Amino acid sequence: MAAEKNIILDFNAGNLGQWTVEGNAFGISTRQRYGLNDKFHIESLTNGESATGRIVSVPFQLKGPVISFTANGWEGHGNNRRNGYLLRRVADGKILRTAPPPNADKFVKLSWVLTDCQNETVVFEVYDNDTEAGYAWVGLGAVYYDTVDRTKIYHAIVAVEGSGEQSPDVIVAEAGI
Repeated sequence: MAAEKNIILDFNAGNLGQWTVEGNAFGISTRQRYGLNDKFHIESLTNGESATGRIVSVPFQLKGPVISFTANGWEGHGNNRRNGYLLRRVADGKILRTAPPPNADKFVKLSWVLTDCQNETVVFEVYDNDTEAGYAWVGLGAVYYDTVDRTKIYHAIVAVEGSGEQSPDVIVAEAGI
């Protein structure tokens, strides 16, 4: 039996709850997607691929060294980096972590190592700035505290856009969430 996830944010109530929505992109989806067992998730695809906007969580305090989230969606043609996820510190608006979508319809577990950010108050944001007609959407299932078995990590993501450096702080863990 799998251990219970320590959920921070999800959409299992079937609505957007206390999330702040900007633009017309995001809505609740019940579309079945591989890699996610929850009944509800959000996608910017619900109002068409050319819809744009962002959705921002209520503030929460980081209480664990790793948070993971179930993500799906696309960066657009040519990996244009117009869609993605970020963690923003509330006190000064500084972006602490970013991640692009996994370029997949299925849900994939993404994780951020946050040992340098403990006890910070943050918001989780999902954004879609891609107006293209294809591969132009992003989704989210849940955000939760996690542990990461570094032996199962198969791909590191560039943590700071434009830096060209690989970072162990932003990772894609094996499928099978």
